[in-house]
Amino acid sequence: MFDPLAIGSNLILPSFVVTIAVANTNNGELSENVTTSGYIREPLSVYELATYAYDNARSYFIDGRSYEDSPSGWFLHESGSLATPNYTDRLELGSGTLAGVLTADFAGEADVAGIAANHFVFNETNLASYSSYSPEKPAPTVEGDFYLALDGNYVVYAHYKEMAPNRVYEVTEAMSSIGQLTEIVLPAELAPMTQALDLGVELGALLPPGSSLSEMIRYDGGIGVDYYTYRAPKMSEDELLNFYRTLPPTNGWTVTHIGHITPHLERLNCETDIECVILNNGGEQIVISFRGTISLEYDHERIFSPA
Repeated sequence: MFDPLAIGSNLILPSFVVTIAVANTNNGELSENVTTSGYIREPLSVYELATYAYDNARSYFIDGRSYEDSPSGWFLHESGSLATPNYTDRLELGSGTLAGVLTADFAGEADVAGIAANHFVFNETNLASYSSYSPEKPAPTVEGDFYLALDGNYVVYAHYKEMAPNRVYEVTEAMSSIGQLTEIVLPAELAPMTQALDLGVELGALLPPGSSLSEMIRYDGGIGVDYYTYRAPKMSEDELLNFYRTLPPTNGWTVTHIGHITPHLERLNCETDIECVILNNGGEQIVISFRGTISLEYDHERIFSPA
C-alpha cells in the first residue's frame, strides 16, 4: 500500500541526475521548461541546467559557493552566506509532484534507472484537493503514476497530468545516473565567477574588521557596476565613515571622497540620504555604503562622482 507519510528521501543517495519537465498549455498556448540537475551528497555539490521557452539558466553549488548564470545576470554567494539558495529542497522529489497525492493503487514492480521499484497509479480522486470540488465546481481530470524504490522508498519517477477546459498541465520527474555521478565542476567559461568572488574576498581588506563577503551581483545589460554585499560587524553609519576617515592607503586603494555622490539613488540613496565613500586605485574605483550591511560597488565605468 502507498503511504504518503512513508516516502523516503532521494537525498540519501550518493549521487543522481534528475530531470523535471513541465508543460503548461493555456488556451492552446504551450509553455515548456525542462530542468536537469546533478547531485552529489559528499561533499555536497549540485548543478542545475534550466531550459525555458526563450531563455536558459544554470546554477552550481560547489565547495560551499553558489553560482547562478541567468538571463538577468550573475548571482553569486560566498561560502557561508545566509542568502545562498537551498538547492537540495528543489531536488527532494517526495515534496514535488506527489505532495498532494493521498492514496494510489499498486500496479506491480518494475526496474527504473536500474532501481527495483514499486509502481503506483492515481487519478483526481486520490488527491487531497478532490474533496473541495463540487458539481458546480467540478474537479479537473487527473492521471498520474510514480515509482518508489524498494530499498529506501524514495521517488525514482513521477508523472502528473491535469486536464481542464482550455488547460493541460503536465509534470514529469525522472531520476537517472543513480550512484554514477562522481564530480561536479564549474564550466571553464564560468571561471570569471570564481575570480569575481575571490576579488570580493580580497576587497574585504578595505572594510572594517569582522566584515565578511555574502554575495555578488552583476546585472546583464547593467550600468557596469558589480554589487558586493558584506555582513558587517555591529556598528553605526558614523562609525563606518570614521573608519574611512582614518584608513591609510591599503593594497593600492586610497579614500578620495566621503560624502554624497551622484548619480546614486539605487540601491542606497547616496545622493541625498546617506554619505558614502569613494576609493580609487589607479584607474579603478569602488563605492562603499552602509545600511545594516555593507555594500561595495565596483564601478568599472567610473560613473559615480562626488555630488
